[in-house]
Amino acid sequence: MSAGKPAKERKFHYAWLIFLGCCCMMAGGMACVLTTAGVFYVPVCDELGFSRGEISLYLSFYLVSMVIASPIVGNLLPRVNVRVVMTVGCVAVVLAEAAMSQYTMLWQWYLSGTIFGLFGTFIFILPTPLMIGNWFKKHTGLVLGIAMSFSGIGAAIWSPLFTYCIGAFGWRTTYIIVACIIGILILPWTIFVFRFRPADMGLLPYGATEEEIAREKAEQEALAAMSEEERAQAKSKIPGVAAKAAVLSIPFACIFILSGCEEFYGGISNNIPAFALSIGESATFGAALLSVVSVGNIVIKISVGYLADKIGIIKAVYCQMLVCLCACLIFAIVREPWALYIGAFLLGVQNSVVTVSEPMLVRHFFGERSYAQVYSYIRVAAGLLGSVGMPIVGFIYDMTGGYEMAFIVGAIIAVFLMALTFIATLFGHRLPWEGPHPDGTVGPEAAAKKALKAAK
Repeated sequence: MSAGKPAKERKFHYAWLIFLGCCCMMAGGMACVLTTAGVFYVPVCDELGFSRGEISLYLSFYLVSMVIASPIVGNLLPRVNVRVVMTVGCVAVVLAEAAMSQYTMLWQWYLSGTIFGLFGTFIFILPTPLMIGNWFKKHTGLVLGIAMSFSGIGAAIWSPLFTYCIGAFGWRTTYIIVACIIGILILPWTIFVFRFRPADMGLLPYGATEEEIAREKAEQEALAAMSEEERAQAKSKIPGVAAKAAVLSIPFACIFILSGCEEFYGGISNNIPAFALSIGESATFGAALLSVVSVGNIVIKISVGYLADKIGIIKAVYCQMLVCLCACLIFAIVREPWALYIGAFLLGVQNSVVTVSEPMLVRHFFGERSYAQVYSYIRVAAGLLGSVGMPIVGFIYDMTGGYEMAFIVGAIIAVFLMALTFIATLFGHRLPWEGPHPDGTVGPEAAAKKALKAAK
């Protein structure tokens, strides 16, 4: 058997338990807390007299507090017992969600939003791409896309369910129902199953080749005999870009801005139920649109993961932005229900950029060397820029009496993000990458190929 051929897999690999746990975590975490937050806006505002811009602002508190938490989480997860920190994070989120059933003042929602950012970062965004990347060496994009799609699967189920519960039991009782669902879906995995990397259990990643298995075993044996200083030096030899060099690069700046701008589309999605009411449709139609967004979220995340494995993550991002552009134009111009359903399906693309393409872009440009640290810094952008973008949608409605301008802004942003991706690719060959790049498109190797091509 050749050295590069995948080794024979056992009938069952522990990586699939990690995968299943990540699926439940996305369905119970991001879907329950963030994606379906919009179904509560109208009933809460109607009862307590808040504006839609004011109530949606609590998600900005989530984003701002995520700025504080992301670098801490990115440094903690590789170093500590993930079962402990993720369990603590989940319990805090459950309590913050349940507490919303008793709130009467705006600052209380802002408090829960802050808790979602500080503790939810341990379960919402960072852990799944980090653990999937560690546990899977084969079909990584597809597996990540499927895991992340469960935020859409969850939202497709929860949106009509929570809308029904609000009508039947009231929004206060529904918040308690949401909290229970979060705990049931996530806590068993964080307490009993999750491990950050295969080496924590003496295992190797799923899909590792025989050459990689032999190298990994040799590295583990060598690391066991090293001092802390020697281990740090050994880590510096992992292929990729050092964290300090990465954050000062143009590709990092491009992905950072892309990450923040993408949060604007989250604001659009959260306001879809309110958008339906603003054009004279029913709350049921609005919930149905949000469910279609979630279905699109599911299908497109899986498709993007597959495309990234087949044609590369850069081309996959261009495809995503074109789809997002079409979705925004449909919502800005068309009012036929069937066309809005198509637009809602296409709008599902927005979350796939943040959850699938963004971590893969970081891995593509900066490698494994400081991946957790660099990715956590990228997630800071979602707080710094997203905290402004998310409530803008609500305030645009408050100022104009409609959401059309918000969709036009979304279309402009899609074109801008395509330009950012192009710029990042243009400067990728200048990154101080150490070691071989998987496809030779980043770092000195890419620069040498470009110089040779120019010379010819």
